[in-house]
Amino acid sequence: MTFESSFQLSFLLHSSDSFGGGHFLESILALFDLLAESGFSAFLSKAFPGIHALPNLHPLIVHFPIALFCTFFLLELISILRRSDRIYHAASWTLFVGILFAVVAVILGRQAAQTVPHAGIVHSIIDQHESYAITTIIIALILAAWRLLARERLMTLSLPRFLHLTLAVGMVLMIFLTADLGGLMVYKFGVGIH
Repeated sequence: MTFESSFQLSFLLHSSDSFGGGHFLESILALFDLLAESGFSAFLSKAFPGIHALPNLHPLIVHFPIALFCTFFLLELISILRRSDRIYHAASWTLFVGILFAVVAVILGRQAAQTVPHAGIVHSIIDQHESYAITTIIIALILAAWRLLARERLMTLSLPRFLHLTLAVGMVLMIFLTADLGGLMVYKFGVGIH
């Protein structure tokens, strides 16, 4: 398949008839034919050309901890305002899942740093980006451990809850600083861009 037919196949899969695309079922069947004929790698490159074009998987995963940690913070605020145990527990689970994605993002980020060419100032930005990311995870782990150890005692409005929320603010600030440096590398210095 040429690039044009690959793009057309992806467009057919990602669009609908109302936007001038093809038939969704035909596109799915064509992808399965491609899978059977050419293998999984060819299937991925045609079904997900954007993901296939990534030099590494870090940009695919990194948005999950950003979203989950910010969602945790918002749920924590809502649980305080509404005095809701259910929202408190939802915030806890969001934090726990965010930590898992953050660890995976850091591992993939370390691999990414080895797969993209960089030197000089970009190298120092990568080091600072990684340092911020690890600091974010450490803060998240402290928050998670605190929640597990304190259990119901942390649900009441108290000084520990205020300190916990203050630490959560610090975590969100760290995630924004980390993301800022990631954006700087990509959009100013073109790291990972062909």
